[in-house]
Amino acid sequence: MVLDGLLEIMEHAGPSDSALATGYAFELLEGQGYGVMYVEIFDEKTYDAVNADWRVSPRQRWAQFLREALDEKKRKEKEGTRKGGREKNEA
Repeated sequence: MVLDGLLEIMEHAGPSDSALATGYAFELLEGQGYGVMYVEIFDEKTYDAVNADWRVSPRQRWAQFLREALDEKKRKEKEGTRKGGREKNEA
């Protein structure tokens, strides 16, 4: 899956590439215009520094957001598949 590949880049690439992957991932996941925010607010000096309020770095926070969104998407797809299967069997 493309989003899984982008998550890998987000977690392990250099800061600039990671921020771009973040933007692409959220653009694909949430829709046009959403991912650009991550690229626009990117600051190489703070990208891997722990934010006092978040208690994690921006890289870690955004990767966690994507992991959670992917988990939710996969859960919904799995539920839809099961529901679709039951409906077919009931018909």
